[in-house]
Amino acid sequence: HDMRLCQGHIAMLCPEAMFLRSSSNETLTNGDIMEMGTTLAAEIRSFIKDFNLGGTIGRLSFVTHSLGGLIVRAALPLLLEEFG
Repeated sequence: HDMRLCQGHIAMLCPEAMFLRSSSNETLTNGDIMEMGTTLAAEIRSFIKDFNLGGTIGRLSFVTHSLGGLIVRAALPLLLEEFG
């Protein structure tokens, strides 16, 4: 929830941007990093599918804090396989 302020600032600068504030790993922070990366990648794929973005993504950026950075690093190879 602490990322809402950051999202608001980015949205003012980039009104065309879409945002996903991930929640898939909120209760799993004592789990395996690779498992959390897999869960995050699935959440991102679902977000892309729900908004009918297809395989066309101009840019994908992540704003993370602490453990979130490690989880994103675990998810990136999985996303590259699909969206390369």
